[in-house]
Amino acid sequence: MGHRDRGATSLEYGALILVVAALCGGLASTVSDRPVRACRNAVCQIFGGDCGKQGIRSAAKDGASPAGEDGRQVQPLVATRPADAAPVQDKPPIPKQVCSPDPDAKWVEKLNAHNDYENKAPLKGALSNGVTSVEVDLAFDPYNRLVVTHSPVGDPEGKEFRKTYIEPLIKRAERNNGQIYPGRTEKFQVFVEVKFDRGDAKRRKEAYDKIMAATRGLPENVEVVLPVSLSLGQKDAHPVEHPPPGVTYSQQFDRCDSRSKPGCENGELCRIPDALNPAVPKSGPAADYQRNVTVLNDGFKECVSRDGGSLSEEEKRQYQILVDRAHNAGLKVRIWGAPDGSVRAPMSPGQFVPCRFKSCRNDQRHDWWNLAIGTGTDYLVSNHLGTGADWLRHCGSPKKR
Repeated sequence: MGHRDRGATSLEYGALILVVAALCGGLASTVSDRPVRACRNAVCQIFGGDCGKQGIRSAAKDGASPAGEDGRQVQPLVATRPADAAPVQDKPPIPKQVCSPDPDAKWVEKLNAHNDYENKAPLKGALSNGVTSVEVDLAFDPYNRLVVTHSPVGDPEGKEFRKTYIEPLIKRAERNNGQIYPGRTEKFQVFVEVKFDRGDAKRRKEAYDKIMAATRGLPENVEVVLPVSLSLGQKDAHPVEHPPPGVTYSQQFDRCDSRSKPGCENGELCRIPDALNPAVPKSGPAADYQRNVTVLNDGFKECVSRDGGSLSEEEKRQYQILVDRAHNAGLKVRIWGAPDGSVRAPMSPGQFVPCRFKSCRNDQRHDWWNLAIGTGTDYLVSNHLGTGADWLRHCGSPKKR
């Protein structure tokens, strides 16, 4: 077949190109860019080349699934995304939070009841103070029940987890149209820690199964946060990658034991783990793991201040950077073990005694609470729920308690 059968002379080609270019220019000034790309693809067809792939990439940018040659939809990005492209982040960054005083708030965002089961009225007292998350420690008692206690060997008189926390939350949600606090759509969180030898994989699996059984019927407005250490190393099971509904995970920061680690170059104490860092490309189970770990949960002395007391300006600056990095990765930050004033009295639920150490003076606590609020830390962890609620409702308080 001769060349004229394909379209004729170069002069005719040139005239056609000018017409198409004029049409595309007119469309660009009056309509969306999708018809414009269609014109560009038409020009591409005139000159030849791999126009199909170019069309797929252009349509994929619009979030549309372009049509293939047979008219069927082609999935965008799956086969066309370059291997060296920027990583896809499933969790959106957490925006900087600004505290707004609300003395009459029915609930208190960020307030986390530390070791809530050691209070006179576990959960009930926390809810009366407006907390939005509680921490519960569990251990096996001598009868192999998983009970609420801080002792790694359990407590024969310990309260059962489901009866103390899950059932009351279910009943409260039923009364409030599925919500723990009427009008609050965010999930109420129950942080769970299990006290036993974490090296015992069989025991960890048993604890995990018991927690899953205890949380059956969990309201949609309630979320259980488990440590990843409870689920790792379980043969033929990947609960972190595929958690049941209502379950998410927390993990510690990485320690900066060397300045050669990325994120540790400037003397930082902690950094974002590579497994949760969106700058480190992931796929498959690793991507699922990153998506399902939502909280970085670590100690004050480990990641904020090594001496556990007065905060220097440099420590405050470094901590702000750490929180910002976590939020940019879509991760919340929970810091425990910070200065919190008087300490719990042994064997006396709900009672407190003065602290003998400088690190837990009230002024140290106020300094930390101000830093936590200012940096946007997601949880204010405290044994003193009334004081913590007052502080957060007023975005800081001049009162010394």
